[in-house]
Amino acid sequence: MNATPAYVQHIHGKDPQFLLGKILRLRVYDSNYWKLNCAFLEQDTVVKRMLELQYVGGTFGAYGEPSPFVCILLKMLQVQPPLELVINKLLAQGAHKYVRAVAAFYVRMVASPVTIYTTLEPLRSDNRPLRLRDGSGWAMVHMDDVIHALLNDRHLYDVDFPHLPPRHVVEGRGDLSPIMWPEGVEDEARRRAREIVENVEQGGQDRATDW
Repeated sequence: MNATPAYVQHIHGKDPQFLLGKILRLRVYDSNYWKLNCAFLEQDTVVKRMLELQYVGGTFGAYGEPSPFVCILLKMLQVQPPLELVINKLLAQGAHKYVRAVAAFYVRMVASPVTIYTTLEPLRSDNRPLRLRDGSGWAMVHMDDVIHALLNDRHLYDVDFPHLPPRHVVEGRGDLSPIMWPEGVEDEARRRAREIVENVEQGGQDRATDW
């Protein structure tokens, strides 16, 4: 079932499903994973599928097959689980890292700028590794890298994000207090930045296929 339920409210002035680009959305609808595992999920059953996620990513393979991760994201946009539940239960829990990752994507897609910053910024202290599957194969990323991209980039894993004003603009409006870094996070961010620069200078590292 691809139709948006009648109870779902528009987000950013549109059907929430349309927040996902048309090409990607149609690929998801046409995928076997969606048809077999997602099409008939509801608010109270989508979490079970989230618990089965084993990697992040948008599309993979020669034909751009949608990943389970992006299929679950579209299903969340379609059935619109309460944002409060997503933040306080799915995002706050730490046991299931892929549940946290897809919940973070959902918050980035549907929440207000203030909610996005105040909810996602504390997760920069989570540096657990995540499997990534994309058009180039398998790799490893870290949760804090994903969170950084959600807060600073326009798109990630084939998903285009709604506009997010820079943090200093939101602060300037008086809607957001200056950032308070969790202990050790700023130092870790600087360390990871140095590693990225070093990798570029050395020609990069081989993509990981097993960990």
